[in-house]
Amino acid sequence: MKIKAIALREFKNFFISPLGWIILAATQGIISFQYIARIADYIFDYQPKLAKLNNPPGVTDIVGVYTIAHVAELFLIIIPIATMHAFSSERRNHSLTLLRSSPISVTEMVLGKYLGILAFAMLMVLQVAVMIFTLEVGTDLDIGKILSGLIGLSLVIAAWSAAGIYFSSLTKSPATAAIVTIALLMILWKLEWGAETSAQVAAFFAYLSVPNHFGPMAMGIIQSVDVCYFILFITLFLILTIRRFDAERLRH
Repeated sequence: MKIKAIALREFKNFFISPLGWIILAATQGIISFQYIARIADYIFDYQPKLAKLNNPPGVTDIVGVYTIAHVAELFLIIIPIATMHAFSSERRNHSLTLLRSSPISVTEMVLGKYLGILAFAMLMVLQVAVMIFTLEVGTDLDIGKILSGLIGLSLVIAAWSAAGIYFSSLTKSPATAAIVTIALLMILWKLEWGAETSAQVAAFFAYLSVPNHFGPMAMGIIQSVDVCYFILFITLFLILTIRRFDAERLRH
């Protein structure tokens, strides 16, 4: 119940301040522009060429999968902005001391904050899902492939939210937390750049690279190794956040 209360408080905070509304509006605007532009490309550019092929890719691959993949890149910026106030604002306003002195454990505090942020982030996934499923009005979608991509997108957002609240717990400055989170996510997104040495090093970088685990899901393939990667990612940063506050509590 304590975790639920903290999560609800964190979720509601997004709509008390303008930040949550701005994030949702900006996300909707950018996604809508990309989505409509992709549909136009499909109708006027791709469709005449695909008509000449025997087994051409359909609207699911060219519009649906493309939209989900590009939305994931957009969230490299959006999620750090959404998580930057999680603990840094509390620390800056000195309300974190009151929260830690209340009759809740550090684990409950961190999980509550995380679930509240995750609930807000899932609203953005819902925006994407509703937009893509409007294609059902005029064509037949591969529902399984779209759902797989949305599951992958949800796991990516969940992982990045965990990293965001960890870096938010390290500083009083929300801007600093956002910048550091973006830097880490960019590295993990482009990590394949460094995978040009030995086979062992290449395999190591390939495993750490987020697109290598998100990509198959976006294409409709859900593998246990990819799901485990995101679960480990989330668990690692939540544990680091909990250990951070445990260490502070011991010092005081």
